[in-house]
Amino acid sequence: MSEFPNKATQFQPGQSGNPAGRPKERPLRDALKALLEAGDGQKIKELAKIGLEAATGGDFRFWKEVFDRIDGKVIDALDVTTGGESVNDPLEPLRKLSPELRKRVLEELGAPPDD
Repeated sequence: MSEFPNKATQFQPGQSGNPAGRPKERPLRDALKALLEAGDGQKIKELAKIGLEAATGGDFRFWKEVFDRIDGKVIDALDVTTGGESVNDPLEPLRKLSPELRKRVLEELGAPPDD
């Protein structure tokens, strides 16, 4: 009786053991999609109307969720270096240092002195 699986041929170099990958099961999404597409798209139109009415009243949560799902969430940029101040000149924080400290920092960086 042969041993199963055959250890000599079980894993081939460069070949996936599951070439199709994990099954893409999404039962809730599939059921919701089927319900929304039924009746010539009437449910989608009703949802859009409800969303527009809410947005007209200032409530954009529905659309935020829709677009987050479609386009992906917007990444919030955090400024942890300037305390929220706009920095047009990248050397502005350096210019705020005392002359002695500024000179030391520039020397450490190997940058020319800014007279």
